[in-house]
Amino acid sequence: MVFYLFLVMSTSSNLCLSCRMCCDGTAVGFVKVESYEAEKITNILDVETENGKGFFLQPCTKLTSCGCEIYNERPKQCIDFQCNILRSLNQNKIRLIDALDLVRKAKRKKNTIESMIQNQQIELTSNSFYFKVWELRKKLNRQPNPSKELKTLIQEIEELNKIFCENSNSCF
Repeated sequence: MVFYLFLVMSTSSNLCLSCRMCCDGTAVGFVKVESYEAEKITNILDVETENGKGFFLQPCTKLTSCGCEIYNERPKQCIDFQCNILRSLNQNKIRLIDALDLVRKAKRKKNTIESMIQNQQIELTSNSFYFKVWELRKKLNRQPNPSKELKTLIQEIEELNKIFCENSNSCF
């Protein structure tokens, strides 16, 4: 049954539901909320507001294993966002199987980095992977003589960043 649903969904939906790295805090750190949608979105999400505009940090609390709980009410930035993989897929520059392979590669790299952070017992305060990487880079830049493990971690981050810069709208 699930396979059947996969076939009848649009190609872009298949990619987005397989990825979700824009919503889970991997590729995007925060979502802007425009003034005209702030009241509606504030009733749904925990939005920081100032002068009528706002934002919320990723990972989005409305992302579930089935997708977005507020898909029909999501903010404009969420509606408009298209990573370069999705754009290439929609323009028939890449096949779905190749797009999904890029997603799997990025997720594996992210998992490797998270394991390395945990194994090296590096203390980070951010909840989203996107901001953890920024925080980690800041810490690592303060290391005058990084260990072999830290150098490997830096290399893994740069490789993931390359995947995002080439295939997404964001780099970290």
